[in-house]
Amino acid sequence: MPRFRHRIAVDFDKVVHTYPNGYGTGVIDGGLVLGAADALRTLMVDHDVFILTSRTDVDRVAAWITEKTQIPAIADLPGAYADQWGHGVLLVTNRKLPAVVYIDDRAVVFRTWAQTLADIAAGRTASEEPVNDTALPSRNALEEIRGLCDQEDPAAALEAIRGVLERTPDGKAPRSERDLETKVWPPA
Repeated sequence: MPRFRHRIAVDFDKVVHTYPNGYGTGVIDGGLVLGAADALRTLMVDHDVFILTSRTDVDRVAAWITEKTQIPAIADLPGAYADQWGHGVLLVTNRKLPAVVYIDDRAVVFRTWAQTLADIAAGRTASEEPVNDTALPSRNALEEIRGLCDQEDPAAALEAIRGVLERTPDGKAPRSERDLETKVWPPA
């Protein structure tokens, strides 16, 4: 009997896509948020993951995700085979489908992928601590986190990432490649 897989919703703009020019442009002109592809793959091991966006061009979003992450993504369009997602395929939709977790930068939860994965695993709510986006871990800590994302066992990777974050000034990692280019390393 197949194991039941919970659904996890992931917001697109500012969580997967860096969204440099903000609302209203209608253009997908940013890059991939640092760690997003690895985090999606990690979540997809045990969950059916879908990308939730307010954009109407879900087919363009699905194509962008497939290109940038190398993870197959299909658009939730009328007449499409949107029921054939999960188990390695992302669904991109602008409908809020039932899910056990919604990861969103405008919600209380999203700070970094590593912290979000740690919060999900620990069952923590996001309102437990204030968000401070100014401090970043050292370049060495970031490299260590990147290396841990390649582990075959997601649970072991998550535990190791937690350990690295506990050694950083505020438990944060950069949100995007732009953070790496514009922040002073290590933070003062």
